[in-house]
Amino acid sequence: MTSGVWFIKVGGSLLTLSNLGPRLRRWLDRAAPPRAVLLMGGGPTADVIRSLDAQHGLGEERSHWLALRALALNAHALAELLPGGVQAQDAPSCAAAWARGQTPILDPMPLLLADEGKALALPHRWDVTSDSVAARLAELLEAETLVLLKSCDAPPFSSAGEWARLGIVDRYFPQAAERLREVRLVNLRAEP
Repeated sequence: MTSGVWFIKVGGSLLTLSNLGPRLRRWLDRAAPPRAVLLMGGGPTADVIRSLDAQHGLGEERSHWLALRALALNAHALAELLPGGVQAQDAPSCAAAWARGQTPILDPMPLLLADEGKALALPHRWDVTSDSVAARLAELLEAETLVLLKSCDAPPFSSAGEWARLGIVDRYFPQAAERLREVRLVNLRAEP
């Protein structure tokens, strides 16, 4: 991808907002990223996989892939909720969405499957959540900026390491995000 892309991770906890689609559209219109790619987090859908793992001992490897499928399901849901949102699976489908004036919402599976076995591919552990997935995908798509839309504020002048220590992002995120140009955290619940 080219410069000007903002990779925007929509926290799964935001799925509980009754007006998520319109609120997210207003934020996107105000923020006016040159080109946006969205990733919907796992939220309650990924929590189902956590419960299944706890109950049935699926293990982190199998749970990892099931949780990624939960992200794909949530991407479909967000595409239905977000005015102008459309499913995407790779850089060409994102470019096609932009050409049509739409906002691509990424199903992460194809890109992460293609990334498997590479030196910087994500480990398959529960401490690697959609925050780290977003960081890796932002890197793969050469995004200029990664924005994490959350249900909370970050302390002023804090770092990714502090966010991880506070539980705002997953424990692996500081490592996943270390090669990114810019990372921002925005409390979408505080936005009008």
